[in-house]
Amino acid sequence: MRLATTLEDVQAAASRCLRDARCTYGPWPDNHILCPIYRHDPSFTFSGGGYLFLILALLDDKIDFDQSTADFAYSCTGCLVCDSNCSLIRCHTPYADILDIIRLLRSEAVKRGFVPEGAAKRIYDSVKETGDYGQAKGFNIPDKMLSDEADTVIFAECAHTPVQQDISGAAVRLLEKMGRPVSQFAEKGCCGSTLYDFGFWDQLE
Repeated sequence: MRLATTLEDVQAAASRCLRDARCTYGPWPDNHILCPIYRHDPSFTFSGGGYLFLILALLDDKIDFDQSTADFAYSCTGCLVCDSNCSLIRCHTPYADILDIIRLLRSEAVKRGFVPEGAAKRIYDSVKETGDYGQAKGFNIPDKMLSDEADTVIFAECAHTPVQQDISGAAVRLLEKMGRPVSQFAEKGCCGSTLYDFGFWDQLE
């Protein structure tokens, strides 16, 4: 997609929403609720389409961009259900998925100084203080397994949950038992994906 930098860039795409609720629940006859925030509060506002209508309301000056707007922008879990089920929005320029548009809404919140308390604020403060977020921890790969000629590459991201570390450790042990050489790729700092997701676009560099 072409990088959208203002809410006006996605106005036409957002207006394509038909409110068919494909971004909230699965197909008939089961109609299982798929969107986590819709499960928490089953109204259209709390859905991918709800974010699109929020943007339209902001652009039409029907509501003000305030802290509650920003808090709502950060309530999306980023599970990609809306993007998986809705192909209509991305068919219009700038060819952005709904989650891309939510990220844009978050970046607008950051620009306006409405960073919510909690994880987003901690990340923002960390970047302001250190110029970076997170450090690549890498995996404990035995030296005998490492080879620049290996056809298996392990990508070590900058932030790992304990569960992810357990999974990666198990994968390394399995490769070791198989006698497979591996190569490791790890940056020394944040790759930027977390900052992008949370709307800290000016801090990416």
